[in-house]
Formats: sequence, structure tokens, C-alpha cells
Amino acid sequence: MIFDQMVLAPSVAKLIALDNLVPPEYYAPNKPDLSKLKVRCGDFVKEGITDLMDRPQLVGDIVTNYAKICPDRKAIVFATSVKHSVHITERFQDAGISAAHLDGKTLKADRDQILEDLKSGKIQVVVNCMVLTEGFDCPSVSCIILARPTKSLGLYLQMAGRGLRPDKDKDNCIIIDHSGAVYQHGFVEDDREWSLAPQERIEDRQAKTKKEKADPITCKECDFLYDGRPDCPKCGWKPGVKGKSFDFQEGELGRINKDGTFSSFKRTRAEKERIFRELTYIQEQRGYRPGWTSYKYKELFGVWPRGISGDPLPPSMETRAWIRKEAVKYARQRAD
Repeated sequence: MIFDQMVLAPSVAKLIALDNLVPPEYYAPNKPDLSKLKVRCGDFVKEGITDLMDRPQLVGDIVTNYAKICPDRKAIVFATSVKHSVHITERFQDAGISAAHLDGKTLKADRDQILEDLKSGKIQVVVNCMVLTEGFDCPSVSCIILARPTKSLGLYLQMAGRGLRPDKDKDNCIIIDHSGAVYQHGFVEDDREWSLAPQERIEDRQAKTKKEKADPITCKECDFLYDGRPDCPKCGWKPGVKGKSFDFQEGELGRINKDGTFSSFKRTRAEKERIFRELTYIQEQRGYRPGWTSYKYKELFGVWPRGISGDPLPPSMETRAWIRKEAVKYARQRAD
């Protein structure tokens, strides 16, 4: 052990009490089963995370839950892989939400522009894979979406911390946890016993930071062979990344209270009436058969819309996202 004394900085709870950070508010699904994931260098193997997160029994739908919980907030999403991040971005865009994807190969000029657009409000959601975990500050971000599990407490705190910076008219930060991190690591503001005892061997630390050399890229425009950058240095062509499709568990996320209890959403009659009117609007605009609205209402709430009526209302982001998700699910069922 190199050091025998530790000087602790103020805790997250203390910084919240001093108004140096805003308090987090947590939303999560049922606890995912991560017991079968392989661990390497103290964290889950990325390939295993991606496969796990792509299984429908483990994750709530990212876009529809965001649209329901905090549709007006700027958000940063942490994905499991580049393909995972690209697909989530596409899902947000399909729902009419301005979103952009970032990864380690995004050109600096493009990255700077995306982050500037996030700060200015031109972009509402930025989805990334291991890019914005540290060294990034945008106080107006007030929602963090965790779409990847991690055994690393430090990484969990870094991801959640991207939304805790105070800003004008910002009372809290909503953390939407699709990954089970809050179950594994507790609340960000919990008191923790830090130690100087080494948690891993030097070999493990070296392996954790070692970067594998990427295979060279062949430009599809001019056949020039290159590496070390995403764009072709000869003609400027840049390879695209296709998103990886995945499904989600049916059901809503709920709020995780300070005592660890789970509070599910309870719709008011006014909210149900609003959604019924929005479904009616979609039925009329798309020329669906009479009765489509009632069937969709029952699909969403489990009961028929007895006594609920009203003039058609343009759909909210939440309703648009839910309809889009159901359409994708139906198309996949037909394909199977």
C-alpha cells in the first residue's frame, strides 16, 4: 500500500445540502438478474451486457418511459455498445424527439457541435457509449438514463453525476435506471466507507486500460486503407454504424423511494381521458376502423374506456412513442 492516510472530500449528500449539487430522483423497473453475466477486470464483459440488455425480460422501454416521466428535460443516455447507442438514438428520433449519438470515433468537430446543440436546446437527448462518463459539464441536463449495468461504483457515480450540476430553475435530476445500478450500488447520495485497500491486482488495472489495436479500415469510396481515425484521410468518407434492434419488457417503471420501496405510476382519470382523446386523434388521422381507440386503450390500461370521451387531441410525445413501440413489436411478431 503506497498511502496510509485518506483525506475525504465532501460527500454527495453534503454537496446537495450545500446546494452545490441537486438531489436525484430515481425511477427503475424490477431488479434485473445479472448473476449469469461474466466479469472481467472488475466489470461486466461488454458483449454480455449487450446481449443481456437486448433481452425483453430485462429492460423497460427507454423512449416511452422517458416520454412519460420527464419529456421536457434534456437527457444523456448511457448505452452498452455503439450499436446499442445508435439504435436508441433512432428510437428517440422515430418518436419525434431530437436526439444524437456519440461514440469514441465521432469526429471532434461533430462531437463539439452535438454537445453545443445539447447545451443550446437544439438537441434534447444525447446517447453515448463510454464517452460522457467524465470530463463533460452541461448543467442544464436534468435527466440521466442508465441503459447499461455496471459493477463499478465509480462508473455508476460518474454517469449519474453528469446530471447533478445545479442550474437555473433546476430542482433535481431524474435518474431513469433500466440497468439495476441503483439496486446494486444504492443511491448516489448514500454515505460510503472508502478505503485505501487495493481492490485489484496491478495486472488487472493494466488490462483494464489496455487498448486493442483496431483492424484497418478500407474506404468504400476510394479503397484507401487507413486506421486510427473514423474518416478516410484521402477522400473524407466515413463508415456508418447500424443500430442493433432490441425489445423491452412490457410494464412501467416506477419511482424508487428513499426507503427502498417501489411506487408504481397511478393514472388519474384526467390523464386517461387525455390519452383516449390522443388515440382518437391518431385513429382519425390514419383512417383506422372505429373501435381501434378502445382496443388500444384497453391494451394500455387493461380495461375498456367506459364513460371516457372527448374531442380528438394531438398526441403527446408519450403517446406517439408508445404507438411507435407497439407498431415495431407487431411487425416483429408478424415476421416471426
